[in-house]
Amino acid sequence: MLLAFDADAVRKPQVAAAQLACARALIKAQYAVEFERWKEADGKGIDNLLAAGEKPEGLSGEDAMAAIKDVAEQAGVDTTASETASSGPFFIHSGRILRRIVTRDGDRSAIPLCNFSARMVEEQELDDGVQTSRSFAIEGSLATGEALPRISVPSAEYSEMDWVLDSWGARAVVNAGRGMKDDLRCAIQSLSGNAHRQHVYTHTGWRKLEGG
Repeated sequence: MLLAFDADAVRKPQVAAAQLACARALIKAQYAVEFERWKEADGKGIDNLLAAGEKPEGLSGEDAMAAIKDVAEQAGVDTTASETASSGPFFIHSGRILRRIVTRDGDRSAIPLCNFSARMVEEQELDDGVQTSRSFAIEGSLATGEALPRISVPSAEYSEMDWVLDSWGARAVVNAGRGMKDDLRCAIQSLSGNAHRQHVYTHTGWRKLEGG
């Protein structure tokens, strides 16, 4: 079976993960896997490559699988089983948050959602005496081990995930791809466990509390 995924798979973890999972499923089904490799500069897809008069490099057997795994590694796809924290389909490995993917044949892989880990350490209910709002105290660190500053994110702004760039700058990267931000939003919440909850009064003066 000949695999010829687009050459930009080295920059797209979802594509690289799908290619690796496909190759493993074919081998499991006892198919011989061959892999067509070429430089992205010569054409994104194999149709572009052939239209330009170029030819791909054909690999087979162990060489094909080694090349497919190399593409996955370049794209940041983690296929190891070791995890430092886990919740549902999400886990933290090597300082990054990843999402598990499983093919219909049961082959497992994982897609990195970002280049950092993060968790909610506190949920604050802010009470100004008239109305209440909610915010989350979030701590994180880059995959390099460098700590990111603790930040406070209003609940109304959390879901959009723009706070990552606004608060932590360009060094904290949410990976490109459909649904990545939504997956990361869910992952951080899931991996945070039971964050400490605190009711904070933000106004001055006297206040009669219930039961007081």
